[in-house]
Amino acid sequence: MPYVNPHGARPPDHAKRHGQPEKARHRDKAHRRPGRQVYPRSINGYFQRWRWAFIWLTQLVFYGLCWLPWNGRQAVLFDLDTRRFYLFDLVLWPQDAIYLAILLALSALALFLFTAVAGRLWCGYTCPQTVYTEMFLWLEKLAEGERPKRMKLDAAPWSVHKLAVKTAKHTLWIALALWTGLTFVGYFTPIGDLTHGIVELSLGPWELFWVLFYGAATYGNAGFMREHMCKYICPYAQSLYAIRYWPLLSRARLDGKPG
Repeated sequence: MPYVNPHGARPPDHAKRHGQPEKARHRDKAHRRPGRQVYPRSINGYFQRWRWAFIWLTQLVFYGLCWLPWNGRQAVLFDLDTRRFYLFDLVLWPQDAIYLAILLALSALALFLFTAVAGRLWCGYTCPQTVYTEMFLWLEKLAEGERPKRMKLDAAPWSVHKLAVKTAKHTLWIALALWTGLTFVGYFTPIGDLTHGIVELSLGPWELFWVLFYGAATYGNAGFMREHMCKYICPYAQSLYAIRYWPLLSRARLDGKPG
């Protein structure tokens, strides 16, 4: 019979009996403490290939669709000045917002349905946070190397080499983030006028603000917050958490226990 401590403590030789030294267990716990940086390993396999296929698909649509000409204008343009939304040959007016609301409601219901049937497909393959985190991690590995090299670099004292590598990484991150912000604003302001204004330094204040704001959000979320976005901020993750644990909380309240 295995040793069971009635006070919940494990026997002193628990780590040895499971083939893991005591020091290694403490070191692993230290790396899992809140606030410690997470260094994900590179992985390969069937599902990772599918993830990158969806990353390529979604980003080709996002970055390329605003550049697609259609009957003398942008194929997809949400023109807020004239209050018209152009979707290829379809033109939507403000009074057509009911169709957009119906589409969003159906999308939300489909999202929960697919999650219930096949798991968190959205979170794993097409969520923008997942997509841009993977892209930023790829740029990070390109500049700093694989996980052991990144850990060794962060633990090393500052030097010319470390400064050069960190500068290269953040330059790539900022370039991708600003291009993402430019593309996002390009769906509300014609992308040709937007790039022309940037080249001639005549970009309007609102366009400049939203390019920088969306770029900074991408840079911060995908570069630094990563798993914290999914754990603490994402409304979809919080709703799934509530749905999962609501029966337990309700039962605890009926039993007179604190929730």
